Amino acid sequence: MHKYYLVQLGALLIFFCLGALSHDTYLFRIKHEEQVRSMRKYVEKLRSEIVSAHKNEVKLNNSLSVLQEFNRRVRPDNHRGESVSLDSMIRQLCALHRVVAEDIKISNPIDVSEHYDKRYIKVSTSNVRIKFAALTDKHAVLLMQAIKYDVPGFIAMKLFEVHKDGEITPEVISAHRQGELKTTVSGTIVFDLYDISGKYV
Repeated sequence: MHKYYLVQLGALLIFFCLGALSHDTYLFRIKHEEQVRSMRKYVEKLRSEIVSAHKNEVKLNNSLSVLQEFNRRVRPDNHRGESVSLDSMIRQLCALHRVVAEDIKISNPIDVSEHYDKRYIKVSTSNVRIKFAALTDKHAVLLMQAIKYDVPGFIAMKLFEVHKDGEITPEVISAHRQGELKTTVSGTIVFDLYDISGKYV
């Protein structure tokens, strides 16, 4: 009888040990699965950050030539290497397209970087207003197009008005052939010039 109780007690001890071992194994497995899930989330987060950084790097690399163009507010005058201001550049375009620049106003640059979620890029803008008189409305349009495509920077055209002041008479045509400029239209061009450059943080 005593031996029987010892066997029963031994069986209970073994069962208890097995139960405790199974419980510990279960807890270990749960903890391991939680750690695996946590590691997976961390890896996914790192992967997302890497992809995002790569996309930003690609965008910056693709934008280098554009940024360089935007950052140039001056360009060589002929082949002498002299700098040409924005005012002088506009007047040169006016002369080229048979337009008289009666008045040019350029505002001081304003930093508008806060409107763009760009950590490494500074964006500033200047407002430009040109009052002009031109040989014909066609020449005024050619000037406006030249400003959009020949002035370094991003141009946001705000206003383009042309008013007819006179007719194209034989006198106007004769003066034009002799190199003189008699205007028949006048108007106003207003645009914002954006300058984009890199910045350190």
